[in-house]
Amino acid sequence: MTNKKRHDWEWDEYVLVLDLYVRNRQSPPKQNNDKISKISSLLNQRADMYGIDAGPRFRSNNSVYMRMMNFWSIDERINAKGLKPPPPLGKKVFREFNANPEKFRGYAGAIRHMINRSR
Repeated sequence: MTNKKRHDWEWDEYVLVLDLYVRNRQSPPKQNNDKISKISSLLNQRADMYGIDAGPRFRSNNSVYMRMMNFWSIDERINAKGLKPPPPLGKKVFREFNANPEKFRGYAGAIRHMINRSR
């Protein structure tokens, strides 16, 4: 078994997961949901695009789901408990997204487009 370097989540990865979370805020999809799988696949395509040798567990369905639950834990609109809060960059993206959701949806769309064009 190889010991792959742990890769911190980056701004655009948080934006994609947060966009999915916000669109499903009342009932976030579970790990095996197709929406989660699509984001996981997109994040892995992004890693390939940037030449990140991340391994088979990189940005898995479980890791995408866990990031969504990190957001759930700091979402004041939801009266529920999630996992622990996200790291500082995740919190920053969450605050910025909530301050201007339409702008961030535009960012999410642009990120998706960029990744899909790289195939």
